[in-house]
Amino acid sequence: APDITCPLPQTVQALSADGAIITYKAAVDDVVDGPLVPVCSPASGTPFGRGSTGVTYTVTDSHSNSVSCGPVEMKVVGEALSS
Repeated sequence: APDITCPLPQTVQALSADGAIITYKAAVDDVVDGPLVPVCSPASGTPFGRGSTGVTYTVTDSHSNSVSCGPVEMKVVGEALSS
């Protein structure tokens, strides 16, 4: 079965009235398949509204072994900073 390590929770400042874009990556490896790419929900790089959102990571290897981790808290705080 794959071995998955979730990223740490993040807290970021809102960049607009809609919140902020947060990027993250889980580390995944499998003895047979090597490095694998997990499915993140919501996906990394998508907009997050203000408040907390739990991100769950799932990966499946070539033998249909599946593992998940999370939810990991991603938080957008404050108002958008003015320039």
